[in-house]
Amino acid sequence: MFTPAEDVVASPPIIQLKPGGENMVRIVRTSKAPVKGEESYRLIVDELQPVGKQAATVVMVVRHSIPVVFADGGATNPAISWSIRPVSGGYKVSAENRGDRRFKLANLSLTSGGSAVAKRDGLVGYVLGRSTATWFVPANGKSAGALAIRGENEAGGFDAKAKLQGG
Repeated sequence: MFTPAEDVVASPPIIQLKPGGENMVRIVRTSKAPVKGEESYRLIVDELQPVGKQAATVVMVVRHSIPVVFADGGATNPAISWSIRPVSGGYKVSAENRGDRRFKLANLSLTSGGSAVAKRDGLVGYVLGRSTATWFVPANGKSAGALAIRGENEAGGFDAKAKLQGG
């Protein structure tokens, strides 16, 4: 799903950490073109399997996916419009971002008449600038008409409304 970036590099590209150790890695944008709006990347850090593992042991290898963002000073803030469509077992919630900067969505809940009808805890995802993202939110109730949307983003809590599509 990810496309390797050719205009961003990690320096140093590979390191070895001893238990309890730490090291600094710089993420460098190598493109000469100026940033327009916001550029978003994912830094994938894989823990490599240790060599010489003992038989009958379980070895867990960890992968970290870290967002990396470059923005210019004129990038506009997120401007989100919401739509909600009922599907089997819940709702498809779509967020269209007309701004340049990303919108981080966490702890999403949908309410109708003050009652929660669907909820998704933790990080739900990101809507990058000038794009749309859609997520499934499992239902625990039914609703018709408008739904209230409550969630958290990098600026704190927010509230929004959306009409229920095709219900």
